[in-house]
Amino acid sequence: MTEEIGLSDEELQSWVGRSVEEKDKITAAPIVNYAATMDWDIPVASDGDPIPPGAHWFFFHDRTRHSDLDTVGLPKRGDFLPPVKLARRMHAGNRMEYLQSLHIGEKVTRKTEIHSITPKTGGTGQLVFVVTRNTISGENGPALIDDRTIVYREAAKPGDAKRKPAPAPVDATWERSYQPDPIVMFRFSALTFNASRIHYDYKYVTETEGYPGLIVNARLTTSLLMELCLNNNPGKQLAEVSTKFIRPLYDFAPFTLSGKPNEAGDGATMWVADPDGVTAMVSEMRLQ
Repeated sequence: MTEEIGLSDEELQSWVGRSVEEKDKITAAPIVNYAATMDWDIPVASDGDPIPPGAHWFFFHDRTRHSDLDTVGLPKRGDFLPPVKLARRMHAGNRMEYLQSLHIGEKVTRKTEIHSITPKTGGTGQLVFVVTRNTISGENGPALIDDRTIVYREAAKPGDAKRKPAPAPVDATWERSYQPDPIVMFRFSALTFNASRIHYDYKYVTETEGYPGLIVNARLTTSLLMELCLNNNPGKQLAEVSTKFIRPLYDFAPFTLSGKPNEAGDGATMWVADPDGVTAMVSEMRLQ
């Protein structure tokens, strides 16, 4: 056991396999609100309509009581996720596999299981990667598998080694610029019932966490990348989306969304560059 993590490897692994199952119903209002937040045409959402990619994030809300949230706005550790003592918790990546469509009006269940826990040591100290597997099933069986990777890490310290930034590719076939702002970030957090203060509390994120501005929600950026991919591949649907989050993006500066057909010919390689031309996110999207 390291003092920083607070748990031995054996204690960490004892959390693997823990699971919880929840029930919900797909309703129209979050789908319409999603379109409004993303500045899309507002759909006439009716029972039986398929929901767009990413819309599953707006159901199965974590309804943790206010008194059970930590100072960041997230559920206190040690209930479902292990009580790792490292100061920061960040979303490191996602892999979504689309098996069949979910529809408005459909009753759904989600089984969330701790799939793996991997401690590592990096340039900034101790790290713990936790992968949760979320299997969402509709009335016709499993519809979506969403593997989410969370990383716990130490708070940044003066003199920490910094990863050399990788310049973003320059051979995009499709590209657009996006200017985030606190309004869209607040609306997206509200859609997902995400109380993490790094997305809306400027004083907290700059003075306590030490970031230069509000951090753009990775799911918002993923939604924008999926939109760019599908707009440039008419008639196609997403089969799998594997995304890695590399660097934060902030509310005060535009970033560039880019993509191109992949080498296999069955999808797209997508990425996001920050204002300095550095890769902030990469994603492989398989189409069907």
